Amino acid sequence: MRSGNEAVLTAELPSQEEPSSAERLMKILFGFLGFVFIVLQYKLWLGEDSVRTLNILEAEVQAQRDLNQDLEQRNRLVEIEVLDLKNGLEAVEERARSELGMIEKGETFYLLVPQKK
Repeated sequence: MRSGNEAVLTAELPSQEEPSSAERLMKILFGFLGFVFIVLQYKLWLGEDSVRTLNILEAEVQAQRDLNQDLEQRNRLVEIEVLDLKNGLEAVEERARSELGMIEKGETFYLLVPQKK
C-alpha cells in the first residue's frame, strides 16, 4: 500500500504516428520558403545586379567625377591662356622666353648652372 504523499508518475510516451497531411504540407511549404529565401539572398549579395556590383559602380562613378572635375579645371586654365594669347603680346613674349629661350635685342642672357656636390 502506498502512502498519500507518494504519487505515481506515469509518463506517456508520444506515439510515433505518421505526420498528418497538413503537417507534411507545412514542412514542404517551409522547405520551399527556405529555399526561396536562400536564392534571393544569393541574388542580393552575389548576383549580377547585387549590392556588391552597386558598390563597385558607385566607386567607378565617383572616380569618373573626380577625373571630370580635374579635366574641367585644366580646360578653364587652357581657355584663360588662349584668351590671353589672343588679346595680348605679353603672353606670347613670356611663352617665347620660357619655352624657346628667346631674348630681345640688347638683353644679356645668363645661364646659372648649379655646382655638383
